[in-house]
Amino acid sequence: MGYLQELPLERFCNFVWYIFTKDAEKRDVDKLRARLWQPPKGTVVTDERSPWAAKNEKDSLSAFKRGIGG
Repeated sequence: MGYLQELPLERFCNFVWYIFTKDAEKRDVDKLRARLWQPPKGTVVTDERSPWAAKNEKDSLSAFKRGIGG
């Protein structure tokens, strides 16, 4: 276990991601990735730079709709 403690944080995180996803189906990996990149339920996002701020979320959905011809 000493080796893991010596890893730089970025490499340790890559190792943890590998362990979590090594035998998982792509669908399950995608669900995990989506859950990790969203704020916890009930959290109010106050930073206007966050992709989860209401305005940014609305703008990205509008861009997506325009991109698919909606």
